[in-house]
Amino acid sequence: MKRKKLAIISAILVVIVIGLITFLYSTFATDTGINYNSNIYTVTLKDPVDKTITLEPGESRTIIYKIHNDNDGTVQYGIGYNNDSEDTEVLVYNDTEDKALGTISKNEYKYVKLRLINHSSIEKSIILKTILGYEKGGNLTPPTGYSLVKLLYEPELLTEHIINLSQNNSTLEEPEYSQDKFYVSESNGLYSYEFVPDYLNFKGNGTNIYRYYGLDPYNYVYFNCDNYGLPDSSTCEIWRIISVTDNKAKIIKFMDKNNSFDFYYDKLSWDSNMNGSWKDSDLNYYLNNEYYSLFSDETKKFISSSGIWGIGENAHQGTPFDRVSEDFTKTVSNSRIGILQSSEYLMAANIFNCPIYDTAGDSYLDCAAFDWLFSGNNIEADNEWLINSDMVGDVFTINSNGGIDARQVGGAYSYRPVLYLNPGVVISSGNGDFGDPYSIDL
Repeated sequence: MKRKKLAIISAILVVIVIGLITFLYSTFATDTGINYNSNIYTVTLKDPVDKTITLEPGESRTIIYKIHNDNDGTVQYGIGYNNDSEDTEVLVYNDTEDKALGTISKNEYKYVKLRLINHSSIEKSIILKTILGYEKGGNLTPPTGYSLVKLLYEPELLTEHIINLSQNNSTLEEPEYSQDKFYVSESNGLYSYEFVPDYLNFKGNGTNIYRYYGLDPYNYVYFNCDNYGLPDSSTCEIWRIISVTDNKAKIIKFMDKNNSFDFYYDKLSWDSNMNGSWKDSDLNYYLNNEYYSLFSDETKKFISSSGIWGIGENAHQGTPFDRVSEDFTKTVSNSRIGILQSSEYLMAANIFNCPIYDTAGDSYLDCAAFDWLFSGNNIEADNEWLINSDMVGDVFTINSNGGIDARQVGGAYSYRPVLYLNPGVVISSGNGDFGDPYSIDL
């Protein structure tokens, strides 16, 4: 009789133990699958099923690991990944909503932002596994062949990277441009200058603008990609960084996919009603409607919905600094897409090769040879629209020889789209060289 009771008790204990184990390993009940939205792959798991994610050679991918506790207890959780390859990494973002290790209560959700990286030249698979433990049961121990995700992924903001390059590698110079001081670095093609722009509506006494200058600075960036986690010239356009102002990077289109310049020869007139104002022009409407609609939802998340565009009227003569002041006598901030300002083109020249000069007509030709924004340094240039008009309603263009002049708005000329990136854009790889453009992420 006693043996029978012991057998019954043992059986009950086994059931309890099995029940506890089942409880622990069925805590996370969610829908299975991977959903893709704006470069974020949301992984939802139903234990004990592991989830395998395959990365192409060199690919990086951001995922949100979603966990839901639909049982009554609180347990420890962690995220494990297979550690059978030194060429793959799983890191947790420093700005993730929830940590990769912690406890989860009844009916609570956790959203852990992870970065999956394949450093190899072949396809690799990463297996993700939920690791569970008692709430107060000590440190989690992953099964053999798995490691817990612990290391942080801390990408650098694109704007901070550019500012640091300018400040850390620069020397203070005072060229002949009146009182304006330049922090110049010839090694990376960056300079900054400070001024007090009441007309810019920025707060404080002044603002720093960090600009790229010279013939070929390291300011290339992949944009409008099919897959931002696996960028190359066949699946991304190549744009270039003009400047950083007010914590936003401003970029201009340089190449179509597959290293094509075809877009540059797609000429448009400024306005069919002979209106010289950018704000009401046909070109502005086209860029911010039809052209903008061509971007994927993923790419649109990189684009700032606001930025300061200096559309003031320019005089036909003056120095580049005169153009800066003139540009910002009138501004708009509701355009997502614009084109080059006169001052941006002029201030992109190598200031060591261009002393004070007059900007009228062909007087800029010597400087254009050292200006990365002059298309003629890369391809056969055409006349190209600038965003600024003159005092009588004509609009300035970069001439095919690199000079600047004003033309009537009915003509059809080249244009290059320009936009501001959101402040939260980070660098995921690259050094900005044409052979290794910056890859960006959010």
